[in-house]
Amino acid sequence: MNIYQLIHSLTKAEKRQFTLSSQMNAKNKKPKYVQLFTILEKQVQYDVKALRTKNFTSKDEDFLLEKILDSIQITNERQTIDGELRIYLAQFAILWRKKLWQ
Repeated sequence: MNIYQLIHSLTKAEKRQFTLSSQMNAKNKKPKYVQLFTILEKQVQYDVKALRTKNFTSKDEDFLLEKILDSIQITNERQTIDGELRIYLAQFAILWRKKLWQ
């Protein structure tokens, strides 16, 4: 899958959710994959040479792809009852294993 195409197919809400969720773990500096996201989002045409000159590799693109798909999956799961139930069940299992469920 072309990461460039995926980024440009995202809705405004999906882009916002990705940016917000990815910056929650960052202290002061944008993570490298967020920097790559910003560059790809601004490109009018996919330019791999420009990415390589800025020291982004194909592994960076793969990692960004994974992060975007995770973000979309979480966002989409929260929009249905079935998805919400799956999230709650997963959270319950974690709390149960840690003996934190009361």
